[in-house]
Amino acid sequence: MKNIFKFVVLVLGLMLLLCNSGCGLDANNVDGSSNKTVQDYRGKRIVLKNKPKRIISTFYVGDEILYGVADKANVLAYSQWAHDEKISFITEQTKEYTLNPPKVTEFYLKNNVDLVLAHEGLSPDFVASIEAMGINVYVYKVPNSIEEIRTLIKNIADLIGEKQRGKLVVEQMDKDLKNVADLEQPKEAKTVALLAHYGVIGAKNTISDVIFKRAGLVNTAAKASKLERSTLPKEMLLKLNPEYIFLVDWTYGGRNPSGTAFLKEVMSDPSLQTLQAVKNKNVIPVPVKYNCCASQYIGKAILQTRNYVYPISK
Repeated sequence: MKNIFKFVVLVLGLMLLLCNSGCGLDANNVDGSSNKTVQDYRGKRIVLKNKPKRIISTFYVGDEILYGVADKANVLAYSQWAHDEKISFITEQTKEYTLNPPKVTEFYLKNNVDLVLAHEGLSPDFVASIEAMGINVYVYKVPNSIEEIRTLIKNIADLIGEKQRGKLVVEQMDKDLKNVADLEQPKEAKTVALLAHYGVIGAKNTISDVIFKRAGLVNTAAKASKLERSTLPKEMLLKLNPEYIFLVDWTYGGRNPSGTAFLKEVMSDPSLQTLQAVKNKNVIPVPVKYNCCASQYIGKAILQTRNYVYPISK
């Protein structure tokens, strides 16, 4: 009888251990307190003593997800891109919010920020300077697939104590994706290339590649490039010769020419005049939010991308 009792205690102990391990964002109380302890993309453990109520986002992907899952009262500021309609889906919704000035540490300290959402491309030195103030920084990887978008939405929602909102956002995203998938498919898929000022982008295993495939387009860069997420020189367009060329329409805060100027540049380039897209005037400036969307709005991005080539009849 004593041995049976010991066996039951052992089994219960193992079950408890399994439940408390490998649970990611649900692995709370690991330090024996009521704190929430999470691990970010860097593998860094972040301890949240209370539900974050003064949150800042530093990138457009985090902006859009945070807007979907957070209580409005708990968001202090969105990134500098939140009011840029070429890259953000939430320009109207965030008009009343402050935009955090990029890389100005004093702003974080002055406003008593308790959580910062940062993408992996943000300078590690800047992240370290924020953390040195005692502010939690959750670094995430920008998604390159729809499944990664789902995961990031759930992780951010769990992080800020809004798991149910995260679930609803994912459900709506999946509905949007299904609506696009249910549309009549083209009899013959058109070929496309995505051209930025520095070359042809959207190689395989990028979110642009996902968007093109779901929109019923053949992404020529994905077929031509052997390397994942690589950039091809503009001259490769002559070999790809796509039926459509989408131009990345985003000035990057004034660093790049406008989509209109970019279009004029491409259409007048003597080296590109033999391209069928140029001949047929199928060179289209496309706001970057439609070809680089990595949030719950990806269904809307796919639908708009599809409409540039296969307009829905009214």
